[in-house]
Amino acid sequence: AVFRKNHNFREWLLIKPKGTKRWQLPKGKIDRGEKSADTAVREIFEETGVRACVVEKIEDIKYFFVQDGERIFKVVTFYLMKSTDDKDTKIEKQWEDEIEEAVWIAESEALKRLSFKSEKEILRKGINTLGEVG
Repeated sequence: AVFRKNHNFREWLLIKPKGTKRWQLPKGKIDRGEKSADTAVREIFEETGVRACVVEKIEDIKYFFVQDGERIFKVVTFYLMKSTDDKDTKIEKQWEDEIEEAVWIAESEALKRLSFKSEKEILRKGINTLGEVG
């Protein structure tokens, strides 16, 4: 969950994967030998061109999904991250074949727009960790 401060409010980075109508938090696959926090930083940059640093781990989400008839267990580690770019840095979609849209969205709107209940909870935890904007 990547945020940036824009004047007196926070914005959050959301993506819409190609071929879906879902808005979600950016995430990706860990490379062999890579730490999950390093994966988060790399994937955010690869998917959106946004440079960010990890503030702290939020939590792991564990779930099953079915792919090609096989039941697969997955763990996704979410981090609270802060953009280190200038507030006016344009989002550059790096993977046009994977990401349809990537946007900075105001906090209240981001909570409404996220498609998955689990990701809304992740965002709420990030917001609570940061506290009031000031």
